[in-house]
Amino acid sequence: MYKRVIYIIILVSLSIFAYSQDTINYKNIDELSYEQYLKGDWNKLIKTCKLGLENNIDYYYLRMRIGIAYYEKKNYVKAYKHFEKAITFNATDTLLQEYLYYSYLFSGMSYKAKEYGRTLSFEQQMKFNKAPSPKITSLFMEGGIVQNVDYEKLLETDIRSMYLVNDQILIKNSSYFNAGITHPFSEKATMIHSLTYLNIQNLQRTVHGDIFEERTDHEVNQIQYYIGLNNTLKDNYNYDIALHVANINSEYTRIGMVFDSLYPPEPVFREENYSSTEFVLFLGINKRINRSNFNLFGSYSNFNFEKQKQIGLAYTYYPFGNTNFYTRTKVVECFNTTTNTVFDQAIAFKLSKLKFEASITLGKQQNYNENNAYLIYNGADKITRKINLLLSYSIGEKVNLSFRFNKYFYNAYTDQFMNPGYVIPDFYDYISQSYIFSLNYKF
Repeated sequence: MYKRVIYIIILVSLSIFAYSQDTINYKNIDELSYEQYLKGDWNKLIKTCKLGLENNIDYYYLRMRIGIAYYEKKNYVKAYKHFEKAITFNATDTLLQEYLYYSYLFSGMSYKAKEYGRTLSFEQQMKFNKAPSPKITSLFMEGGIVQNVDYEKLLETDIRSMYLVNDQILIKNSSYFNAGITHPFSEKATMIHSLTYLNIQNLQRTVHGDIFEERTDHEVNQIQYYIGLNNTLKDNYNYDIALHVANINSEYTRIGMVFDSLYPPEPVFREENYSSTEFVLFLGINKRINRSNFNLFGSYSNFNFEKQKQIGLAYTYYPFGNTNFYTRTKVVECFNTTTNTVFDQAIAFKLSKLKFEASITLGKQQNYNENNAYLIYNGADKITRKINLLLSYSIGEKVNLSFRFNKYFYNAYTDQFMNPGYVIPDFYDYISQSYIFSLNYKF
């Protein structure tokens, strides 16, 4: 009895397998996939096309249909893979060329889209707005303020101590403005230039025991010039090189000591101005592999009369094969007078024309740079961590408006002068917040 049941089950299974094999053929796959394509049933279409490919059924229209299905589901990474295969069957189809170009573009591989666009006919390039190439590709400007939210509280703090003189510089507010352009440098390279003006308002508090407290307002003016180059290489590689130069003019009160054997030491104050030029050199290389982007980078700088080196690795992952959602993890090793590690984690998503990005950075950020050395942190106070929020909105295809909020957690110190002139730091913490608005226009 049991043998008969097993025998029947085997016969039924073989019959079903034989029937299935008989239905998986070019004619059935083509008819079914075409019907699903016309209905826009993208999920079923993907399953049908995959079934055909698994059974060695591979031709132009099958690749086009599964590519379009992934494109409509906004998985542009998987879409361009199938369009690349379709190109091997028919490289002259202008519809396929458009799908492949925009799949590169929307998957975050703009450099790949540009490279592919240059291989197409003049008419297609005009359609993609790739010819003639404008002398300036984008114009951008941004500005805002930075506020020390703990300023009033710190101002009320008594900084007197057992030491002879206590000197503290409090940052009040800062104002910031930046403007720049991007333009083609060659067929595969793009350059960026920007000019930045930064004004910092300081209050210097000097306490001489119980005798007096002197408060002096000072300011720091910093003018910065940035130039960067991005060049596309083969096999989804591209590299960035950049130079960022900052000219700093600052006012401050220098404190000295007068010693006399007959009298206690007395402080001497002298108003001074100083000027310096600082720079940072940057080099980075990127590699895109499917949904992942790897970025290895390093820099050399001379902030605050010292020499710094940075080397880091960033990993960006696009889980849905497009730029609508991604995460970025970055680790930077900083070599200054000491060695420390900075960790950054970001997450971003886009809903239609609105984009939101949030990130947190942990670790000592002093004499530090980020974003291809576009942002530099060369102040005397040390950032221990920061929180960044970005909200941007696209108006059409040419205009983008954005607002960026940053929260900085600082660690600073008061200089305590003791006899006979030694200085001991007294550390304290405070928080600053920045509010930056920007406009980007694409030509």
